[in-house]
Amino acid sequence: KLSPSLIKTVNKKGIMHGGVWYGCIEAFNYDKVLARANINNTKELFIYDEKGNFIHL
Repeated sequence: KLSPSLIKTVNKKGIMHGGVWYGCIEAFNYDKVLARANINNTKELFIYDEKGNFIHL
């Protein structure tokens, strides 16, 4: 099960979500992404572009 989508800013460290930094090389092509955490596994963050296209897990 996934959490609701949140708009996140991609910076030089990656994406900050829930106090944890997530790194994703593909996300560095974007300024902002949609992030949805897997509530059953907090190590997983599903990342989408602003149009809703899947980028990375």
